[in-house]
Amino acid sequence: MSSMMSSMSLGMSSSLSSRSSLSSRPCIRASRRQQIHAAVSAQASSKQQQGTVRPTPPVNPRDGSAHEFQFLVANANFMLNDVQNESMAEQLRERVRYYGEMEYAVDFALVCEPEWLEKNVPADQLAKLGRPAVALVSTEKDWMVFMRLRLDRVISGSFNATWEEATKGDSEKIPDFPPQKWIAPYSPYAKGWWEKFLPENVN
Repeated sequence: MSSMMSSMSLGMSSSLSSRSSLSSRPCIRASRRQQIHAAVSAQASSKQQQGTVRPTPPVNPRDGSAHEFQFLVANANFMLNDVQNESMAEQLRERVRYYGEMEYAVDFALVCEPEWLEKNVPADQLAKLGRPAVALVSTEKDWMVFMRLRLDRVISGSFNATWEEATKGDSEKIPDFPPQKWIAPYSPYAKGWWEKFLPENVN
């Protein structure tokens, strides 16, 4: 009887030990993941403090050579004066601020009646495009995808050109927009907000 009890005790002890070992493994793995995460975070933090982590600068399109430009184009009233696009001014201003902070060359501009329009927009879409037209052009594809989603009702595409070719248009054709009904609880952007983003004013 004593032998039997001893055997049962040993068996239960072995079983409990096994269960304890198994149950502790997830904790060990979780602890290991936490250690790895902490190490990676510490390394990234150290690099940032040393100034070694920096986003890859965008292409400078003003180097005289041809680059792939993305464009978004619509009629001037929609691009510059439509209440649905009142956030566009802030998007462009924030982009300029960020580029200045990072010491990047501004790689976008607003172009009124661009000379490349007929060559790069299909005829059926061109026929539906109100005039005068205004295009946002840039070499930053990811940002232009973002802006395409924000603006929505625009024609998009791309072409290869130099900065001078991509931004050649006629800013004098931007119309004098009539006053619009504004119902938002805050004031609209001042008329002419777009002027600093025209090719002749982009630094």
